[in-house]
Amino acid sequence: MKNIAAIRLPLLAIFAMALSLASACSDSSPLDGENPGGGRDDGGVNKPYDPPDGVVPAEPETIVETGTPAGDEILFNETVRFQKLDGIGANAYAFPFANDLGWNWDAVKWVFDELDLHYIRLASWFEFWEPQKGVYDSSRIIENHDVGFAKFLDEKGIDVELGVWNVADWMLASTSPRRVAPSRYPDLGHSIATYLTNMEENGIPMSITEVQNEPGIQASLIYNSPEDVRDAARALIEQLDAEGHEDVMIHGPNWHAPNQAAANAAEVWFADDEVAARTAALSFHTWWEDSFESFDRLRRIAEENGKPVWATEVGYCALPNGCGNGHYLRPETWETAWDFAMSYYRAIAWSRAERVYHWTVVGFDGLVDPGTGAATPSLHVVKHFANFISPGSRLVDTASGDADVLSLGFLHPNGERTLILLNTAGQAKDLALTDVVGGEPKVIEAITTSRGNFEVETEMLSSGGELQVTLPPQSVTSIRF
Repeated sequence: MKNIAAIRLPLLAIFAMALSLASACSDSSPLDGENPGGGRDDGGVNKPYDPPDGVVPAEPETIVETGTPAGDEILFNETVRFQKLDGIGANAYAFPFANDLGWNWDAVKWVFDELDLHYIRLASWFEFWEPQKGVYDSSRIIENHDVGFAKFLDEKGIDVELGVWNVADWMLASTSPRRVAPSRYPDLGHSIATYLTNMEENGIPMSITEVQNEPGIQASLIYNSPEDVRDAARALIEQLDAEGHEDVMIHGPNWHAPNQAAANAAEVWFADDEVAARTAALSFHTWWEDSFESFDRLRRIAEENGKPVWATEVGYCALPNGCGNGHYLRPETWETAWDFAMSYYRAIAWSRAERVYHWTVVGFDGLVDPGTGAATPSLHVVKHFANFISPGSRLVDTASGDADVLSLGFLHPNGERTLILLNTAGQAKDLALTDVVGGEPKVIEAITTSRGNFEVETEMLSSGGELQVTLPPQSVTSIRF
């Protein structure tokens, strides 16, 4: 979401002064010593079972009706299943890796151990890749930022894909607003393709890329129409093939919000057979909308075209006065942390997203303090999703008898289950959790996050085949059983 163009000159100034790349140091976490609710011991970090690629839960032999819950009851039904998730991912800038713009890499890199992230959309300084036609990375910004950071992620088993925010001026038709000249679409495609080649030559093959970040608004480029975005996608596909990247897929239209304009852009995108065939998923961002119809509309378009949905930026709703909180994007506040939780719910439950990319881990709007690495409240909220939803998990049916409590259920490939509960009310809630398939759930771990209490053991009792749980006011609770 952040407009990269606005900080172009400060970056160059800092870059000219020094490029101090990060060195290995202690990987201890600022959360060491905190009790994240018991559970497994993975170096102090609770993470779900991580199955081999392609492993998904076996299909149920019998489908059981979920039924109607009592007013103080949550029903969990693993036999009614929806999309398969690829785990949780995120957006991340590369400049913290180079200790740029006030970031201390040694202090912040622990976040990639604390959160169980599986894919990163790289917010690249892509405009520095080809500053002049045919001249590549003359400033070495890509080498020292993007390549180094991508190698760090790759060593942790995190897939990396390119995000395109901005391009060099020579590709533009205008600078106010910044628009790529249609005649330059092949040049843009070639520039993206050669960036991928460079990454591959550095040991980081990328299987996913995009045409443009939020092409419907100037962040940092704007396109005249969905048709122009489609045409740029066509040119990108042609150049990917010419550069030997026939297996690289794209996503789109990558709109800034799940609004009607995004739906229109998606219709144009998928009406083109060539573009549709090369598209891995319908992509969008969660900003500025909080209505079910907005998210469900994109789900329907994706379903009609046989594609999954990816929420490539899970921010918060960003309405003019906030989402009922009267604030803007400030990850260090509880209000923003709570809005993130609601955006995850909308992306997963309403759009049925198979991938969700948090905005952002490090860089602008990051989850940790740039200098000290201290965790924000938003990090604790994101942990409920990243560390409780494994790749290959299926969203399953849940039903809440209390309209104030939202629920998300997941079945992991190894048979474990996760229930995430969001208490939207200003008072505590006492609820019974019932597995409609039968049997008494055995809790593996459970944590709750609320204002001022970020990772505490969830209050639970077991009685008569049910789990009794107390949810604090405006809280997120995750239970693995």
